[in-house]
Amino acid sequence: MTNKNLHCFVYGRVQGVGFRKWIKTKSLEYSFKGWVKNCKDGRVELEISGPETLILKFIKILKKGSFFSKVAKIEYSLKKYKMFKEFIVLPS
Repeated sequence: MTNKNLHCFVYGRVQGVGFRKWIKTKSLEYSFKGWVKNCKDGRVELEISGPETLILKFIKILKKGSFFSKVAKIEYSLKKYKMFKEFIVLPS
């Protein structure tokens, strides 16, 4: 099993709807470590580390979004593995 990092921007109605908290909850369900933050332009940015097979499943979950969000699109890239110690929600 190959570990990778996922770096991602999520577009749509993803701020002010609990989306970062939802991402943290989902990430912890998969035992991912990393971070998530709001961007000034309305996007949400995140980076997580974990097994590539689980990351690919997580991308599908991100595309659907949380109950109150409306994901318009995501842009992502898989990167060389960099280990994070925990999952944090960064301040905006």
